[in-house]
Amino acid sequence: QGAHGNDRRDDSSGHSSHGDMNMPLQKFARKTIARHHRKLLKRGKGLDTAPAEARHEVRIVAKKTRYATEFFQSLFPSGQVRHYVDALSALQDELGWMNDAAVADGLLRELQEKQPERAASAGFARGYLLARTESGSRQLCKRWKRFTAMKPPSDK
Repeated sequence: QGAHGNDRRDDSSGHSSHGDMNMPLQKFARKTIARHHRKLLKRGKGLDTAPAEARHEVRIVAKKTRYATEFFQSLFPSGQVRHYVDALSALQDELGWMNDAAVADGLLRELQEKQPERAASAGFARGYLLARTESGSRQLCKRWKRFTAMKPPSDK
């Protein structure tokens, strides 16, 4: 059918339009969370070597996945939801810290260029952030591995 007659087309946010409105809420919730989960797994491939921008994108998808799960949490067994949301939150926290460190590094680099008299101090701080980010990468890998071993909450 043409663009106007297709009830299953996706809008720009990745959500199906009209067709999903007729399915039971439990099924809609399960499909929504599963879609976010798949998107997160796809975006997170190569996370251990990903640049800051890619990690930030993964963080955004993790946040959306967590919000969707929390919104529908009453439809699923609480233990499933709690463990899944805990893993997402831990992943988000680590990704958030790494994003903050990347932004701080950029600001410190700018400070070194614009105020040479502060270059040594800014360099020291950048070195600390680099060391902390490298240890954070190991922690991120652990958190990612924990998350990827999980299945999204389901009523089945």
